[in-house]
Amino acid sequence: MPTSLISIMAGVFVAGLIAALAVPSSQGVMNQRLEETTWRLADLLTLAKRRSMETGDTYGLRWTAGTATFDVIRADVTTLPATVLGTEVDPVSKQPARLVLDNGVAFIGGMPFTFTGLGAQETVYFDNWATPFNRFNAGRAQLAGAQLTLSYNGATRSVTLRPVSGAVVVN
Repeated sequence: MPTSLISIMAGVFVAGLIAALAVPSSQGVMNQRLEETTWRLADLLTLAKRRSMETGDTYGLRWTAGTATFDVIRADVTTLPATVLGTEVDPVSKQPARLVLDNGVAFIGGMPFTFTGLGAQETVYFDNWATPFNRFNAGRAQLAGAQLTLSYNGATRSVTLRPVSGAVVVN
């Protein structure tokens, strides 16, 4: 049976339409990667707060710029500088509670946490009331602000840690 040019073109059009619908958009994949990383960062802050409240020990979130890593740590803040006693394990995955930024996701800024009278620092600690603080000299510095902004291909999302209350908000 002879095939007409119109039927061939219709077949190519339908095949192209199906292929276009089957391939996820690259923008959607980028947004999903940024979204997942942002929520993982918020989860780490929440884990550090929760562990501090549950155990009475001091837990915190530490940013290491050289490795582009956020870690939940347990610390002894009676020493100066505070002594890291270990990294926390994620209760679900049983892996270290860590976020390594990769695949083009970047943290915008130098040190993520700013404290009254202390300035910008790479670590925030939580006491057993979930209040965010940092250790200096003979006292504690109150968190003045923390907006951790992540970027991926021009899109940005941020996680805000509120002073005093320690509320974690994803923007």
